Amino acid sequence: MTKRIFIFVALVNLLTFTNFTGQTQTLTDAIRLMQSEQFDVAKKAFKSVITKEPRNGDACFYFGQCYLYSYLVDSLSYSLSDVVDSAFYYYKKGTVSDQLNPLNYTGLGKIELLKKNPAEAKVHFNKAISLLPSKTNKNSAISNEKQALTYAKIAEAYAQVTPPDMKESFAYLQLAQNFVNIDPAIYIITGDIYLEDGDATNAILNYKKAQELAPSSPLAKIKIGNIYVRGRNLKAAIPYFEEAQQIDSNFAPVYREIGELYIKSGAYGKAKENFSKFLELSNKNIAARIKYIYALFLCKDYNNVLQQVDEVFTTDTSSVILNRLAGYSCFETGKYPEAKNFMDIFFRKIDEKRIISSDFAYYARIQGKLGSDSLAIESFNKAITKDTSNYDLLSETANLLTKQKRSTEAIILYNKKINSGKAGSLDYYYISKIYYSMFQTLSANDSYSKTDTLRKKGIDYLNKADTLCGSFLAEQAGSMQGLQMRARIKAALDPEFELGIAKPFYEKVIEKAQTDSVKYSTALVESYDYMGWYYYFTDQNYLISKMYYNRILAIDPKNAKAKNALNLPKLKELK
Repeated sequence: MTKRIFIFVALVNLLTFTNFTGQTQTLTDAIRLMQSEQFDVAKKAFKSVITKEPRNGDACFYFGQCYLYSYLVDSLSYSLSDVVDSAFYYYKKGTVSDQLNPLNYTGLGKIELLKKNPAEAKVHFNKAISLLPSKTNKNSAISNEKQALTYAKIAEAYAQVTPPDMKESFAYLQLAQNFVNIDPAIYIITGDIYLEDGDATNAILNYKKAQELAPSSPLAKIKIGNIYVRGRNLKAAIPYFEEAQQIDSNFAPVYREIGELYIKSGAYGKAKENFSKFLELSNKNIAARIKYIYALFLCKDYNNVLQQVDEVFTTDTSSVILNRLAGYSCFETGKYPEAKNFMDIFFRKIDEKRIISSDFAYYARIQGKLGSDSLAIESFNKAITKDTSNYDLLSETANLLTKQKRSTEAIILYNKKINSGKAGSLDYYYISKIYYSMFQTLSANDSYSKTDTLRKKGIDYLNKADTLCGSFLAEQAGSMQGLQMRARIKAALDPEFELGIAKPFYEKVIEKAQTDSVKYSTALVESYDYMGWYYYFTDQNYLISKMYYNRILAIDPKNAKAKNALNLPKLKELK
């Protein structure tokens, strides 16, 4: 399951539905602040509760959940390592202050699973279960509701590891379902686990049960909507998010969810409208502000991004992530020196573990625009190392290598992309162009025509260029650059005009160029020149040959090559 789906899976489920006996209004308020993603204010509220009620284990559990939740909904601003350490602290504190509360042990177990320590996780989970009523623990006063929730949280934890342990998850889920009159949070968790197992039908059934039990909560509607988003059926998802808004019009995350949906569908106006409402309901806290600015970036509203960042930085420059977004946006608006400045600050302040591939990729593009191609190539290589699945970075790097005449290295990258099955049509064109350029360099050697090995190598370059250009034209048959390149390659393979293999390709260039003779005048001159020589030397149709050279002069009256050709005896004598 994706992190976005888990945003509500991991934490909001029980927070939205469950109310424990003895829970103070202050703790309820803290939970609500967390649900609304006002994390800084929520943390202060949790600290206040724990200060007043140091033995309140539920408060410690929720506080730990708050840290994990903040990462799940805002991985831009928070790192997993940071939040795990803080969550662990409060879970541990809860096991000390409220030793009979099982929930904090489920939290500790979950953290161990996140750290890839399943044996240690099992110890904590078993401890949580040992606190529940049983034949050996008859004095336990833990309610059925909390017992079911304990098993459900363990089941949920196993479903969230990478890879998920669905066997363990369903085993604990069954134990949770053994209790009668379970609260809607259990149905939400059950739906989440079915969804993780690829069973969307049962997931929706359980979400609907949760909705029936808690009609005033928007969560189930949001989760059903997310299933449709996951299935790329955005149109079907919208009504569920809108219904969630109708249920609780002041629940900020609903507006973020639907805003993200509209971004995916390209409806940027509606996306910004919903993110603006999300920001308003979040009291414009810095975490919400960052998500709003990020949404503006995804909506390609780069100038607004820079305006918002400038407003934040006038009072608070602590957000490293905003330097990233400002750097990206400056690049997109052509402000390359400013872009580099923001990215330099970003790299200087950010924890190296939190640098992502696009950071190096944008930095490489900025360096390229500022003329530092060698440094840009180094940055692109770092970006590729960070994300080997982004094959477009290979093309960008290869383009810079080509610019630096490092053709062999560029070819390696293009071939890597082609062999992966991820190449686009332009990749074939560019690698074809490289091979043709390599032929031109080789054939310019004074020894080329006299050396068999060099000529053989040159023909090999041309044949590869021809095949690759053919692949490009198979997808973009009307491309002028492709038609011209193929014609030039064919002409180079037949330098003495013996076969005339370039003729049909130059005829296609002429056909295309005649649709806009002004735009394609250079292509016409090149093509007419070839056709003139072809009809002169191969076909020996001097009348047609002369016609083509006269066409060149009609475009370029001073063209020396055409004038010299028309002075050839066979053409000059024609009236």
